[in-house]
Amino acid sequence: MASSAIVDDEATIIGRAIRPDDGDWPADVANAMLRITVAPKDVTRMNELAELARRGELSSDEEMEIENYRRAGRLVEMFKAKARLSLVRAGKLT
Repeated sequence: MASSAIVDDEATIIGRAIRPDDGDWPADVANAMLRITVAPKDVTRMNELAELARRGELSSDEEMEIENYRRAGRLVEMFKAKARLSLVRAGKLT
């Protein structure tokens, strides 16, 4: 019998571990998470890849690279979502 199970990606699996809908981090941890930023060289590279994608000129390696940036971005956003919710629930962010 063939399996038709859906394979979760890294962001989905880590999302279940992080639980971004549970705002249960202490304020100092939450504030530290909100200070996470993308390195300038990565912003530059993401913009280059986005331009290539708009023109339909991504190579297969570049498609994989841009997908890596997307996944990393989703992970950072999950951390930041949990951080913001933690601060709201602690009354330290409105």
